[in-house]
Amino acid sequence: MIPAQILDEVIRSVSALLLGGGYKKSARSFVSIADGVARVIQFRPAS
Repeated sequence: MIPAQILDEVIRSVSALLLGGGYKKSARSFVSIADGVARVIQFRPAS
């Protein structure tokens, strides 16, 4: 696995836990960094 694939797997795991705990995705964006592009996913309480 390359680092990007590892990060994708971690994000999937954490997302499932947060969504199961009553949170929802509130934003998704991409940020340019020196070595490529970073993905930013924000969660907030669903209520």
